Amino acid sequence: MAEPYIAHLTRQVAAVKVTGRWTPGRKACLLELIRRGVLTPDQARARYRISADELASWQRRVGAHGQAGLSIRHMQELRACRSKNSPEGSPSSPPPSAIIRRI
Repeated sequence: MAEPYIAHLTRQVAAVKVTGRWTPGRKACLLELIRRGVLTPDQARARYRISADELASWQRRVGAHGQAGLSIRHMQELRACRSKNSPEGSPSSPPPSAIIRRI
C-alpha cells in the first residue's frame, strides 16, 4: 500500500530537476522520503545539491509551522508580523547609546 505513495513522492521530487524550482510541496515530499528512509539526508543533499544547512532549515520550519513553513511567502509574512509587533528597543534596532556613540 505504501509503494504507490512512495512512487508519487519520488516523482514529485524528481520534477525538481525538470523545473529547477523547489516548491513547498516538493520540499515536503523530499522530507517525507527522508523520514521514511527511502533516501538518507546525505543522498538527498548529493542528488539535489542541497546544503546541510538548507535541509536542516526545511526540517525546522516544517516542525514549527507545518508544510506552510516551507513557503517563502509564509516566512515573509511571519517576519513582517514579528517586526510589526516587536517593541521599539528590539535587537533589530541598535540601542540609543550605540547611535549616540556613532555621532
